[in-house]
Amino acid sequence: MTLSTTIAAVNAAIAAEVSGTVASVGWAEADDAGSAGRVRWLPISDDPTAAPKLSATTDGLSRALVGLSSTFDVECWASTYEATLTLRDALVRALFSVVGSTAFTLGSGRWAQGDALTSGASVTLRVTLRAFVSATAPTVATVATTAFDTTGATDGDGIILVPSDS
Repeated sequence: MTLSTTIAAVNAAIAAEVSGTVASVGWAEADDAGSAGRVRWLPISDDPTAAPKLSATTDGLSRALVGLSSTFDVECWASTYEATLTLRDALVRALFSVVGSTAFTLGSGRWAQGDALTSGASVTLRVTLRAFVSATAPTVATVATTAFDTTGATDGDGIILVPSDS
């Protein structure tokens, strides 16, 4: 799984738990007005490490050139303190469910203080995701058209028969 797909999967899991959550990656300023909550991934650093021996990809195993631990400050913002806690907890649960307990590390959280916020509450957690650079580039396929092949169809295909009680 690439770093982008991992973050997208974590964001999707958070949104499934906390509806209306907005997510983004990068340092661009976000408009909080009207948002039920926001999770923003702020890239901090990449730390090259030894390549893992077997690297799982979506289409099997690939040889890795280098391991790469990518560190983010993940900001969870919501309109109230309690809503921010809910969002933070959803982030932690999503990380465990998407990447497992060994593919990330979680650092201490820092709450925004003083004039840092004009509304709501915000906590920022340091998250490091373990990834790798594959020896082969991913292949992207585009499906242009699809058609049903009915040449092997027989009578009764697609019909569900329910046995009678008699």
